[in-house]
Amino acid sequence: MIIGQILDKNIYKKIKKNSNVKYLGDKHYSEYPNYIKSFNVCIIPFNVGKKEHGGDTIKAYEYIAAGKPVVSTKITGIFQLRDHIEIVEKNEEFSNNIRQLVENKSYKQTKISTKHTWAHKTNLFLEILG
Repeated sequence: MIIGQILDKNIYKKIKKNSNVKYLGDKHYSEYPNYIKSFNVCIIPFNVGKKEHGGDTIKAYEYIAAGKPVVSTKITGIFQLRDHIEIVEKNEEFSNNIRQLVENKSYKQTKISTKHTWAHKTNLFLEILG
């Protein structure tokens, strides 16, 4: 299942050729939790390198909070979540990790550190402002 915006139509054309891929369109933010509940594995397949925008993807935190296993490419900002996410560099690793997590029915959710909460980040920001 793919939910959300299609940012690269050429890549999407290649993906939708697969009969096991369903695109549900862009959904309102309030609807996402209901979809995430049905996911076996959540993915963060960003391009790494020239088109990478950097930053810290909020999806990673949402997926972890939902208790779902996550596979991500090695994007800027994701390394701090390495204890909660499978981070890969190669296409083969990406698909292999997804397959392993789908087959691993005993995936155990890890609790995310309080240093990744909005409250903690807000306090850090306030400290910087002095």
